[in-house]
Amino acid sequence: MVSMKTATVLQQVVYSIGMNKFLVILAVLGASTAQLCAQDVAIRLPHTGLAEGMSTSSVELIDDHFKQYWKQNRIKKPKTVDDYAFARRASLTINGVSPTFEEVKNFANDPAKNKRSAFIDKLLKNSRYADYWGFRLRQWILELREVKGQGANFTTLYNYTRKAFAHNYPWDKIAYDIVATQGAIKWDGRSNFGIYFDGEANEMSDASVRLFLGQNIACAQCHDHPYVDEWKQKSYWGLAAFFARVEMWDGNVVAAERFDERFADIGRDERSIPTLIGGESAIDGGGGENRAIADNTDAELEMPHPENPVPVMPTTLAGQVMNPTNEPAKNRRWQFAQWLVGAEENQFAKAAVNRIMVELTGHGFVDTLDGFSPIATVHHEALLDQLSHQFIESGYDLKWLIRTIANSRVFQMVASDDDSASFHWNNVPIRQLNSDQWVDSVLRSTGKEATVLETGLMIADLLKEEENNRVAKRHEQIPVALSKIQQGNFSFLADELPGVDESWKPYEVSISEEQRKALVEKRNAYTEVGKQIAGARDKARAGSSPTSVALFRMNGDYINQCIDTGNTVTETLKCATAEQRLNFLFLRVYNRIPSKNEVAGLRGFADSNESVKIKDLLWAMLQSVEFQSF
Repeated sequence: MVSMKTATVLQQVVYSIGMNKFLVILAVLGASTAQLCAQDVAIRLPHTGLAEGMSTSSVELIDDHFKQYWKQNRIKKPKTVDDYAFARRASLTINGVSPTFEEVKNFANDPAKNKRSAFIDKLLKNSRYADYWGFRLRQWILELREVKGQGANFTTLYNYTRKAFAHNYPWDKIAYDIVATQGAIKWDGRSNFGIYFDGEANEMSDASVRLFLGQNIACAQCHDHPYVDEWKQKSYWGLAAFFARVEMWDGNVVAAERFDERFADIGRDERSIPTLIGGESAIDGGGGENRAIADNTDAELEMPHPENPVPVMPTTLAGQVMNPTNEPAKNRRWQFAQWLVGAEENQFAKAAVNRIMVELTGHGFVDTLDGFSPIATVHHEALLDQLSHQFIESGYDLKWLIRTIANSRVFQMVASDDDSASFHWNNVPIRQLNSDQWVDSVLRSTGKEATVLETGLMIADLLKEEENNRVAKRHEQIPVALSKIQQGNFSFLADELPGVDESWKPYEVSISEEQRKALVEKRNAYTEVGKQIAGARDKARAGSSPTSVALFRMNGDYINQCIDTGNTVTETLKCATAEQRLNFLFLRVYNRIPSKNEVAGLRGFADSNESVKIKDLLWAMLQSVEFQSF
């Protein structure tokens, strides 16, 4: 436990905003093993090989809007953050982790005028982008229900959401995948959406509208909406009617041959493999039951009524009765997704723009993520309309949208806890690190990430061999699955299967038996670390109150294990002077240089050559408001 004196001194200095950007002491600090993050040694280790998406942006649209708005409302031009704060904010929001010591140092010393946009582009190509946003999309889905659905497989759901961002799937494709997929959750993560909502027609439609249209229509379930005249009870159940034919298959009950001919296993796309520290075992959530989501051909929905249930035809939220499709390859859920994407007034695009804006800046165009309605107040509506139109023109390219917002002045403004002027968007709110940001930033700041990646590099050949075997097996499975489906009763599903990638070439790997034995042992150790990280993610998400979250972050085993087994304490002690040590610690933990007052207040603690005192100092820094927020 850190001494009270250390904690007290830190509380006095961590809020200091004074910085000396011109210190040259950085040059003598040397390189850290965290550089391993950028090496593309194997698909399962962090790398920078992702496609960047559309390289254009519409940052001028945002900046011009607010420049004019602030001028008209006589609002002083807001200040933007310095390079250190920008690097931290961009890395946390785009890659879900604080920047490395080297990234901050190099970025701060880079004289290029376009370095901020270049930094954003680099983050968008980092595999951490897909790792992190895969968690965000999965979390958006799981937060749609207060009680977690029974039997869903959160691991394969993440496999899909991670793959979606690694491939930079358009947002409309993601909507079709999640809403309309027929598949088994053991190998098709998309199908977990239906399982998570227990195949209940109204819950699936309700959740889809909240996620993809940003509208909460739940109040129309039992009666016409009390405030929004346009949302009728009949329309609520009319949307649910699109899901009336959903059925769940239990793979332990349905005959194996019949199950396989509809839900054939084709292996996993390599882009579904995360590059999390500790590997796949670092995914929290676990597996579910052997179930699948499908559609039958004859079920219809009746609107609940105690005496006289009324049959309901598929109907849009605006009340338009749809001619229901009976094409096997285009089920009614597919028809619902088609309506969803083309919903009135570009609502599908508006909800996406709003969601990403909230993720990056903390500000939204409406008060909540599902706060759109015909009577809702929409802040800066003209800007939202224009951004949404251009998002559609981009082909629903999420990287284009993130690049546009992150390059804007709104993203780069100084943070403040004063929300009295939030409507004017002349500051960004101070936000607590979410679970994934906290878990991965603790790994990085303590140097635990670097030590784990050292093991990852040692087993790189084994990871490459595993990759070769997995892809080769997938290439064998795809034609077998295709044959099963084509010869069965569900041949219309054959078009959904991917083709074999003929351009794939295996890694060149040569491992002797003696080497293999040592590698397997290290591989097991790598997996065990991943399990510990997954446990931390799970506990960080499970907090029932701010107090329980704070207690876990302060006294949980995870943070102490990271400090004890990471290299930050060792790397700090290598620095010759207290000033150099503090610069190193501040850059690694806070991603900035300490002020003169902070150096003066903490010099006595950093002077010690006892590792226990450096550990106490590091622990206290990790508990500060500055580390746990951005």
